[in-house]
Amino acid sequence: QAKALVILENFAQTYEKIKEEAPLDLVITTQIGDQLPLLKRYLVNFVVKHIKRMVPSHKLKGTVSFNQALAKGTMVDYKRPEVTGDDIAFLQYTGGTTGVAKGAMLSHR
Repeated sequence: QAKALVILENFAQTYEKIKEEAPLDLVITTQIGDQLPLLKRYLVNFVVKHIKRMVPSHKLKGTVSFNQALAKGTMVDYKRPEVTGDDIAFLQYTGGTTGVAKGAMLSHR
């Protein structure tokens, strides 16, 4: 029942393969250098994408870049949600390097 996904552009093609089975309202893509100073950001993202070729091509339509999402967020008033100890705080996943990949729902408690 997820509504949005923040995904490193390097893995966007993975979501592209399952997007019909797991449709989302919003997909935010980010690049490795997005939070670096401007010059370093462009240099790192260029090297990762074009020199090292670590970003497989994908055709996800209607995505928003991480930096665009942050900029839009500064224009919205924040309303603090009601949170209880039983609410899910984090979904933690293992990579399955020592066995089957697993997920755990961690609550605020």
